[in-house]
Amino acid sequence: MKYLLPPQPAISGSSKPEGIKHEETYTVLASCMRVGCKILQITKTQEGEWTIKVIGQTGVHESMNYASDFVPVSAGSKSEERVIVSTSFYDSLLFVWKFNPGVQGGAMDGGE
Repeated sequence: MKYLLPPQPAISGSSKPEGIKHEETYTVLASCMRVGCKILQITKTQEGEWTIKVIGQTGVHESMNYASDFVPVSAGSKSEERVIVSTSFYDSLLFVWKFNPGVQGGAMDGGE
């Protein structure tokens, strides 16, 4: 499995401070067919509850968003910006866009 951003695991063992709750967070690129391409932040709390939050999306596809992928960042890179490619089925669209999780709202931009 490829993650858009590296998983943020919970702290375990005796190094975990008392009373502080820790979570696991995953950032995933999802091709959601008729509702477009979305970037999801999936979080599991220490209590085992899961939440899903949309942190980025593109609505450029007028038909089904059939497939999406991203270019991994090379080792040692300081940039969090990701180049994403998404495609749609009936309108035969290939869309290249950028997502930067370090900027409020992901600061997505791109073009056909």
